[in-house]
Amino acid sequence: HEQIIGELQRVCREGDPTAGAYKILSELGADRLGNTTYTARAARTGEVVAVKVTPLVAPIPRVAGQRLIAELFLVRDMRAHANVLSFLDLYLVQETEVWMVTEHIDSGVPLEELIERNHGSFTEERIARVCLEICKGLAHLHSQLILHRDIRSASILLSPTGLVKLTSFTFAAQLPSIESKRRTMVST
Repeated sequence: HEQIIGELQRVCREGDPTAGAYKILSELGADRLGNTTYTARAARTGEVVAVKVTPLVAPIPRVAGQRLIAELFLVRDMRAHANVLSFLDLYLVQETEVWMVTEHIDSGVPLEELIERNHGSFTEERIARVCLEICKGLAHLHSQLILHRDIRSASILLSPTGLVKLTSFTFAAQLPSIESKRRTMVST
């Protein structure tokens, strides 16, 4: 537990983000892993953001802690792209929860929800456009040697204005550099 908290202290700011940085506005929902997402207002800019709150229940299971730390390092260092959710800030709050602050997509809806609402009915043109935007986001991630590893309708966000964003980096992985593999050989 202490080792995981120490790693979290390396990647996150410490303190209470509600004490001046962000004001929670409303709850957006909870995911299957126990995280809750809210909308909040950034005090400095007035911008509406999304905040994913991950509770840290002691003792933190080793695998879950390592997965969280890997995700936080990855999103902290990831370059921005139009089809990938932008990450703005990370907080460790009293060693009991982690706040991941991201851009908020106004009226954004997971593809999974749109499929349910429309009973699976989409035009070929719309499907092709969504697929193209997802591929652009994946190409950007791959250019940074990042594998998403959780592409599904729940991790794709669509806005009424046509934005398509990849979200949910819990299972993403950073590959070692291509250079490190050039001295190895694969036999088939």
